[in-house]
Amino acid sequence: MYSTCSMTEVKQKVTAALALDAATPVSEMSQQLALSEGAITFALPEAMLTQVDGQHAQAILEQLPAWGNVTTIVHSFGSIFETKAPFPKGKEAHGYYNLMGREGELHGHLRLDLVAHIAFVSKPFRRMESHYIGFF
Repeated sequence: MYSTCSMTEVKQKVTAALALDAATPVSEMSQQLALSEGAITFALPEAMLTQVDGQHAQAILEQLPAWGNVTTIVHSFGSIFETKAPFPKGKEAHGYYNLMGREGELHGHLRLDLVAHIAFVSKPFRRMESHYIGFF
C-alpha cells in the first residue's frame, strides 16, 4: 500500500491536504497526492478513522441488514455505482460471500479472503457529514 513513500510521509501529506480542506473526498486526495485511496484512508487522523483487521469482514457485513436503508457505493476504475436500500443478507458458498438482495436491491459475490483491512471513516464529504466502511 505504501510503495512510493513511507506511512509517515503519507500521513504528513494527508495532514497537509486536510488542513487546506477537510471536506475533500478521499478519491480526490488520492489523485492530488498520487497515492492509493487505501493509503490515504489509513493515514487519516485518529478522530476520523477506526481500523479493523480484514478477518472481520463477514461479521461486519452480517450486521448491516439490521441498519435499515443505507447507501451502498461501489468504486471500480473511476466509475461509481450506488444503491439506496437495506443492505442484503448474505451467505458463504463456493469461496464467496454471496449477497442475496431482493429484486431492486444489491446482489453480488464478494471474495472476503482478499479483504486485508477495513476502515470505519467519519469524514466530511463535500461539506456534508459522512460515515462509511471501506474494505481494502
